[in-house]
Amino acid sequence: MTVVVPCLSPDGWVTDTATMADRLMAHFFASDYSQTHVFPDKVASIAAILQRNQNNMTRTQSDLRDSLRSYLEPHFSTVEVEVQITDNGGTTTVCTAYFYINVVGFDGVEFNFSKIGNIVDSKFQAVLDVNNG
Repeated sequence: MTVVVPCLSPDGWVTDTATMADRLMAHFFASDYSQTHVFPDKVASIAAILQRNQNNMTRTQSDLRDSLRSYLEPHFSTVEVEVQITDNGGTTTVCTAYFYINVVGFDGVEFNFSKIGNIVDSKFQAVLDVNNG
């Protein structure tokens, strides 16, 4: 089974596991749930999840995990997602989200990666890759 991720870049149709995972995560972070009227409720969007669960970090954490898993599953044979949100200084207005993801492509290639992002006043900011973490 050949699965591809279309990209509006010189890469075109991406087929390797690591690049697919990276592009899909970029789409997840940048997408807006209102970008389509043809496929309502089918756009995975971190902004929509934060808006839906304002100041409820427990629900935000589980929604992020479930949404991300559902978004990645059609593209890989195995998907493991863990999301952890920690408050910074005991407040829910500034939090840090940790994403730990392991995917296995249909070709058997495994790829692990982690990302960190800040949530400030229910807005997602500053996505960073975690190396050796």
